[in-house]
Amino acid sequence: SIGLFGVPQYNNMKTLKEEKQQYVAVLENAKTLEQKRTGLIEKSKNIDPAKLTQLEKMLPDNPENVSLILELDQIANKYGLTLQNVKIEDIAATNTNEIAKKSSQGISSDIGTLNINFSVVGMYINFTDFIRATEKNLRIIDVQKISFATQEEKEQYQYTLSVRTYWLK
Repeated sequence: SIGLFGVPQYNNMKTLKEEKQQYVAVLENAKTLEQKRTGLIEKSKNIDPAKLTQLEKMLPDNPENVSLILELDQIANKYGLTLQNVKIEDIAATNTNEIAKKSSQGISSDIGTLNINFSVVGMYINFTDFIRATEKNLRIIDVQKISFATQEEKEQYQYTLSVRTYWLK
């Protein structure tokens, strides 16, 4: 009669010991994560606020398309170009297959992309200066496509660009 009572209790104790080991492992992981979190918080306090501002400009937490267009317009004006025909295209909103495409290209689903199409009109030398200045801008901008057409004035061209920029979702 002891065997009938002891075997189920022994199996129950064995299950409870396994559960205890799992809970101990979870607690140890939680302590490790808490230590890492505390370390990261301390590191983030030591980051120069100017550097953080630069990082936020490089990859903002929203599309900031209006400020980007104003910035592009300011750069264009600096080099004697006129910004025209601005069109904004949110890739995720226009193409549901883009999410699968992004993951295959290695772009995280936490990163949004935005295409901006626009034209600038001016001389070639000014356009190359505009491109260089855009290239050195803190905001990540990938030029996807450039085309050009002649204008009535011989040295003036209309450059049509399609650029892509990124933001954190």
